[in-house]
Amino acid sequence: MVVDPGMAALDDLSAAVADYDIAEMVVAGLVMSAGKERAFSARTRVHIEGFWETLDEVLNILLLSLIHI
Repeated sequence: MVVDPGMAALDDLSAAVADYDIAEMVVAGLVMSAGKERAFSARTRVHIEGFWETLDEVLNILLLSLIHI
């Protein structure tokens, strides 16, 4: 039994995500990516793509650093 409401919400979210197959997640990502031209302005898309590229590089550096240790 979960007493904390925040933990209950996290538990519900993890249960919901666990029900999805990898293929469904890929399709959802492709559908969301295809609609970004309509959902965001050009300037916002540039900022969002820059953010994700930077995050990707930082995570790659972290991963390779951990592998090297």
